[in-house]
Amino acid sequence: MIRYYGQDMVDSTSNRFYYYCRPYDGKCEHVHMPLRDLAAAWDATKAIDYLGNCDGDRLAMKQSLRDSVRSTLEYYLKSLDYTEHIGLTLKGDVILEPVNIGHSALLMLAACNALELNIMVEDDINN
Repeated sequence: MIRYYGQDMVDSTSNRFYYYCRPYDGKCEHVHMPLRDLAAAWDATKAIDYLGNCDGDRLAMKQSLRDSVRSTLEYYLKSLDYTEHIGLTLKGDVILEPVNIGHSALLMLAACNALELNIMVEDDINN
């Protein structure tokens, strides 16, 4: 599963996760799906943690996943907005769908794991 996830589910040019992927015919696309994007970043942090210290092909997969997590989090962290009534949320004009608590929850889970795994540092998240 990690081999499939690491090699086929990451677009090497954008470092973003694919969501429409059929390896048997080679068709892959990154489709704008914020909840899946954030969930994939969180899942990837779990896979990175599972891989632990590794070498060879697994090290390359791990680095690809780290890059994808970082790219995904950077994209969504830049879209944070603070309003007095709601607090800190993602901007609807960036995620292009109604904002809900799932977006914020998955962003926090992925960001916390990224910090723990040294994929990002606090300054990356605070800026």
